[in-house]
Amino acid sequence: MRKALVTLLAGAMALLLSGCFSLQGFSVLRSSIAPRRSTKVQFVMHPSTNVASRQFQFVVVGVDSDQLSVGKATWGTNHRFGGPKVMRRVNGFGVVMFISGTCAQNGISFSSITGMNWTGFLTQHKVKDKGAVGQKLITQVALKAKKSATHGVPHFVTGVTGVYVDDGDGVFNAADTFQCTGISTSSVFVT
Repeated sequence: MRKALVTLLAGAMALLLSGCFSLQGFSVLRSSIAPRRSTKVQFVMHPSTNVASRQFQFVVVGVDSDQLSVGKATWGTNHRFGGPKVMRRVNGFGVVMFISGTCAQNGISFSSITGMNWTGFLTQHKVKDKGAVGQKLITQVALKAKKSATHGVPHFVTGVTGVYVDDGDGVFNAADTFQCTGISTSSVFVT
């Protein structure tokens, strides 16, 4: 029993310390947008460790209202770590990550965040981080105020990033691991 626990903990630490891009900054690029206008949500990240590895990376954007819509996500818009590449939108990403219960960062658990509509994206391939801790990665996600959006209303936007590890069955489900490396919140005002 003790040996199994040590093996499990060692595996968890290996995941935690490899292949992770830590969130350095999260923002909505324009503080206000009019209905039918758009902006970008921006994740600024860097490799967490100088040990080179390859993992699937994800970003998830949550909006507090159906008056905002989330568009496409582009990994590495600053031409780093294999970018720019369009990320794959994964339906139900937020629900699956919520059920898995494996996403937490700095005392914040993803499953404790309520009132958000989540849209998740996954890199098309495993990303090589090259152990390049001094390099910055920028990933951007389109955000738009719908035509029917109410004027004069502020909205919260939440960003989550991390590593996705399949449990070995090749199926995206709650048995998989979502190692979150950053959770942050910003806002946008509909003018």
